Formats: sequence, C-alpha cells, structure tokens
Amino acid sequence: MIEALEASGTTEPLDRTFKQAAERWIEDKGRPTLITRQLELHVYPAWGERKLIEIKRADVRDLIRGLEGEVLPNRVLASLKSVFTHAVKQDWLEHSPADHVDKPKAEAARERVLAMDEIARVWRAAGLLGYPAGPWARVLMLTGQRRSEVAGMRWADVDLDAGTWTLTASHTKAKRAVLVPLPAAALAIIRDLPR
Repeated sequence: MIEALEASGTTEPLDRTFKQAAERWIEDKGRPTLITRQLELHVYPAWGERKLIEIKRADVRDLIRGLEGEVLPNRVLASLKSVFTHAVKQDWLEHSPADHVDKPKAEAARERVLAMDEIARVWRAAGLLGYPAGPWARVLMLTGQRRSEVAGMRWADVDLDAGTWTLTASHTKAKRAVLVPLPAAALAIIRDLPR
C-alpha cells in the first residue's frame, strides 16, 4: 500500500499518517503479527488516520496512561518508540514524540514455574487441542524457547537427522543465531507435522 502511494507521489512526508508509518516499520522490520494486532487494538483507533506531525509527547503519554495492565502499556510504548524512531530515520519527522516518555509501570520479573502436576495437565490439554496449537504447546514445553520463536519455526531451520533447530538471528530476541538441540519427544512431534 505504501509503495503505491509513494509511486503515485500523493503522500508527502508531512501528510503521512501514523498508520502509514507503522505499516512501513512493520514491513521494513518484518515484525510479528502480535505487534500488528497490538497497534490495531490500542493505537489505530486513536491515531490511525492522524498525521504523524500532529502527534505530540503529551498525546503519547495520554494514550499510554489510558491502557490497563502491568505489561501492556510498556509494550505499546516500546512499539510507539520504534515506529516513531523509524519515521525519523525516513525523514518523515524531525524528532520522535515518544522520546523522553518513561515507562508508566515497572514490570515485575516473571519467576513462576509450573509444578509437575501442572505440567502434566498442560501436556494432556495440549494433546486435546490438535494441530496446530497442540503440537506448538508441546514443542514449547520441550524446548523452553520463546512462544514467538516456536510459532515461527520453519522447516528450513530444522535438521531432523542431527536433531537440531537453528534459530536465525532475525528470529531471536537477542538478534543472534542459536542452535537448539531437540529432545527425542520434540523431534517426534515435529516429524508428524504436515509440511
């Protein structure tokens, strides 16, 4: 969509909307659908068609303050900062209105670990779910990798003979490649998946 607008010459940097900037950032960075959904639910209704240059720091603060929960406001703020920084790099903005906006809430570290009986219940429940959620949940439990990493697993990254899964740098939070040894149970689940 953005390429078509640029090719037609109808969208000058001063006319760009927040949604256009966000879509460009998502397109350029290949961001996961979770962030797209987050923007659709919490940002586009307020700012989707608003011009980038009209959004001020106070608007960012107000939007973030209006979000509920311990984690969501921080995640949305992080996405906003990324979108605005990308817009600055594209010369669509002089500066980011999200600069110097602090996280509204400190997040408590997650330290909860499932007890053995809970693990067994989750395992059984995953078996009832069927494809794709059931195998995904079981591979998640067996590998200990992040949800987004398991959800983004590609056949090209799995070596069934060696029993390994290569997480490419573009698919990890740390932005570096990781070789994950796959336990026999995970390999069995992966082998049974449709290609």
